[in-house]
Amino acid sequence: MVCTYTNVAVDNLVEGLANRGLRPLRVGYTAKIRGDVRPWSLEKRIEEHALKPRYDKLQAEIDQLRKAMIDITEKIPKIESIYQITKLKAVHSNMDADLSRKLGRKWILYMIMTRDIVENSDAVSIHCFYPLSDILSDYRSVQLA
Repeated sequence: MVCTYTNVAVDNLVEGLANRGLRPLRVGYTAKIRGDVRPWSLEKRIEEHALKPRYDKLQAEIDQLRKAMIDITEKIPKIESIYQITKLKAVHSNMDADLSRKLGRKWILYMIMTRDIVENSDAVSIHCFYPLSDILSDYRSVQLA
């Protein structure tokens, strides 16, 4: 891991490593990463990962489920039948459980993609103030699991 105090220095390091035939990984906020270095950014590498279509499909399912849950929540106050309200609340509860499972699978997919990318990189370059602890703690937990 290479760490320095400015984004410019990190970008210069990544560029130098790439020019020497290494596979650097640039971790940081996309807006702070110089355009010519973005091909080595974590975000760009995730976009190109083989599991990304599965991740996107799961995100679409999550979005659809959230919308359906909102629709049910908006219908409940308009219904007078206790039976119908109880039935809709049960459906909503099942959807909520499904949502939790899907969010968990989405997180696991993201961690698997991140692990693959880190393991296939020769160097990880980062700005010293980037909150890497979250990424590394998640990465370590996936490695140990």
